[in-house]
Amino acid sequence: MKTFVLLGGDLRQRYLHTFLKEKGFSTYCFGLYPGDSLQAVRDVLRSNTVAAVLPLPVTRDGTHVQMPLTNETLPLSQVVASVQPGSLVAGGIVPKALTESLLQKGVTVSDYYDEDFILKNADLTAEGTLLELRKHISAPLDTLRVAVTGFGRVAKATAKALRAQNCKPVVAARKEEARAEAERAGFSAISIAALCETAGEYDVIINTVPAQILGADALQKTKPGVLLLDVASPPFGVDFAAAEKLKRTAVKALSLPGKYLPAEAAQIVGEKLLSLL
Repeated sequence: MKTFVLLGGDLRQRYLHTFLKEKGFSTYCFGLYPGDSLQAVRDVLRSNTVAAVLPLPVTRDGTHVQMPLTNETLPLSQVVASVQPGSLVAGGIVPKALTESLLQKGVTVSDYYDEDFILKNADLTAEGTLLELRKHISAPLDTLRVAVTGFGRVAKATAKALRAQNCKPVVAARKEEARAEAERAGFSAISIAALCETAGEYDVIINTVPAQILGADALQKTKPGVLLLDVASPPFGVDFAAAEKLKRTAVKALSLPGKYLPAEAAQIVGEKLLSLL
């Protein structure tokens, strides 16, 4: 299998294109560069020696391939119709329905968003989070009072990255076990309820929890100059409508590795793809 077809995605997919070409593979793209031809890609996909690579995440609306670099659209149904039995489709966070449709057609499906990838991607997300924070706040990090919600992979990596910059973040987590783990790691830890009550103490609140935990009541208590940085996936942790009414700076910081560290993120994907061949 010497041919890859890259469909949609952000800058990570462009760097992945370069990575695969440098490894000696033939590559075709749609939704990454001006002039990409869908018909040309369809012709290539008729071969069962092709690997089609979808982005991370594969889709944001559940219907179309995520394609932020173009005005073109590509329904997931067209991907299913184009790939042939015996080919490979790889993607990050592949929807269950898409997986089932491809498997029924005799297509091999690989979701590269596995545990190893998630851990490596969490470190890149943490780096991207600090860079995004710097876009909005110029004060030294060690002068800021920062809270990080949750203590999953991204939250752990983010808290450690902040500490490396001499910042002392407070971890806010629902579960007692998570708070205990955070304390063993050397962080101060409080409950989400406590964070909501003391929200006015923080200059920055970084949310990693994909469930709304910072509602209107909590946001009402925040400082007017607070930065609410939400790096979680939808439905997010911040009530953005309430934040807007209160004139709080609230940022949906999605796909930070693709925004700030696309080459590094692409290499992780590329190495994963090569391991599948």
